[in-house]
Amino acid sequence: MLIVIAVLIALSIIGPLLKAAFWVVLIGLAIVGAGALFFGGKKS
Repeated sequence: MLIVIAVLIALSIIGPLLKAAFWVVLIGLAIVGAGALFFGGKKS
């Protein structure tokens, strides 16, 4: 029973962290992609 409780607590902590990391990566990729489009277009 203790193992199940420990797993649930771990998931409740890791879940939101994974969601936050996902959004950070997504926004980071969007910024990098936009920068590549804008700055890449100006150089060529």
